[in-house]
Amino acid sequence: LPLIEARKIGLAILSSELDYVRDVVDPEESFDPNSPISIARAVKRYLGIRIEELPIMDCSTFLARLIEETKYDEK
Repeated sequence: LPLIEARKIGLAILSSELDYVRDVVDPEESFDPNSPISIARAVKRYLGIRIEELPIMDCSTFLARLIEETKYDEK
């Protein structure tokens, strides 16, 4: 019922990607309800905030960065 009410009064709908949602409304944005990253990205897309792509790196580069960041956190 809240999805129908929101649509009736003209509110934008950002909704979880569950089976029943698209049976009721067509949301402006949708997200995986079990993923905080997916939720954050849906909100950013709706607000027009640019989503920065994460760099692709190999394991050794990732570990080196992780170790370097950990050193700064310990200080």
